[in-house]
Amino acid sequence: MVRHLRYAKQWENKLAASISLKSVAECLRVVTRRQQKGVMLPGMVISTDYRALVQALGGSNREDIREAVLLADHLQKTEGVRTVVQWLPSHLGVIGNENTDALANE
Repeated sequence: MVRHLRYAKQWENKLAASISLKSVAECLRVVTRRQQKGVMLPGMVISTDYRALVQALGGSNREDIREAVLLADHLQKTEGVRTVVQWLPSHLGVIGNENTDALANE
């Protein structure tokens, strides 16, 4: 039983990481599309409560993580958009984070 719980927790952590990473990549894609349509942004801040994701974006050889970093680099080089991904503690009543958690749990 404990073994199954441990496996379930590992799977849950991998799923959370994958969803968080896809969300960051999608934010970068949305900004890229808006820039192409002439909506100019000087920069953006993406907040996540998944600390491991922020650390991984700082340096990882995983293909999916490198893709997000390359998207951010491309925005910086071609459009001058600086991207910051920051960690935001969860369950502290931060409105944006609480709204995101509620949507994720639907």
